[in-house]
Amino acid sequence: GGNPGSTPRLDTGARYDPLVDTWTPLPTAIAPTPRSSHVAVWTGREMIVYGGGDNTTTLALNDGGFYRPPLNPRDGWRDISTAGAPEGRSDHAAVWSEREMFVWGGQGSTSNPGGGYRLDSGGRYDFLARAWTALSTTSAPTPRSSPSGVWTGRELIVLGGSSSSGIDFGGRYDPTNDTW
Repeated sequence: GGNPGSTPRLDTGARYDPLVDTWTPLPTAIAPTPRSSHVAVWTGREMIVYGGGDNTTTLALNDGGFYRPPLNPRDGWRDISTAGAPEGRSDHAAVWSEREMFVWGGQGSTSNPGGGYRLDSGGRYDFLARAWTALSTTSAPTPRSSPSGVWTGRELIVLGGSSSSGIDFGGRYDPTNDTW
C-alpha cells in the first residue's frame, strides 16, 4: 500500500530477500484494498496490515489482512475480521505482543473527505481467537495522531504524536488489567 504522490493509493507491495538482494512482488489476489497511512506488524510468521485511509473517499478504514510468505504453509493473503474492530483510523500506533496486535490512537474521519479528528481509543486483536477487544479509555493518553508504540513484554507504551495538548506525552497500557 501507500500513496506515491498524486497517483491513487496502492494495493501492491514486495518482499525483500537480503541473502540475494532481490525484491519479489507480493500477490494481489485477495489483498487488502488500496490504502495509505496504515500500519503493518510482523507476527513471526505473517505480516498484518491494518487501517489507513481508503482510495476513493479518504475515510479511515478498520480492516486489513494477513500475508504469509511462500515459505509458510498457506502463503498469500487472508482477511482480518472487522467484527468488534475499533473505529477506522489512519496514522496510528500498532505493536505485536507474541499473541495479539494492539492498535491505538490515530486519525479518525468524518463523512467529509479530508476531515478528521484525533483518537484516544484502540483495540487488541487476538491472533488465535481471531477476535477484537476494545481497550479501556479510562485514563488513556490524550487523543493523538501518529503516535509511536512499543511492546515491553508486559505493557504497551504509547508516546509522542500530534496532540491538541502539549502536556501529555503518552501512557502505559496493562492488558492483564485493561488499565492505563
